Amino acid sequence: MVSLAKKKMKGTVLVYLNVYDLMPINGYAYWLGIGVYHSGVQVHDVECAFGAHDHGTSEVFEVEPKRCPGFTFRKSILIGRTDLVTKEVHAFMEKLAEGYCENTYHLITKNCNHF
Repeated sequence: MVSLAKKKMKGTVLVYLNVYDLMPINGYAYWLGIGVYHSGVQVHDVECAFGAHDHGTSEVFEVEPKRCPGFTFRKSILIGRTDLVTKEVHAFMEKLAEGYCENTYHLITKNCNHF
């Protein structure tokens, strides 16, 4: 398990999970360990997420980090590092997005937090 933790932290580019409050009640519920949240993955100053966005559909989209429209930013969590350059990260996200198109979104079983 130690080697897995070390392996995850190799690389020069930091990868973050950005967490957003989905509902105003999260301001209180967060301290109880509950709430409803949206999340996105930030790499190379771009954040990718899965769910509804300005176009009215549910799919993978890109936004400015920590500024996902319609949600209130809560915190960033460092989840790892990578050595992939911007172009490689973009290609990886495009491939991953193939399994996250609008007709696959489900509030409980396949949402932004699963992505």
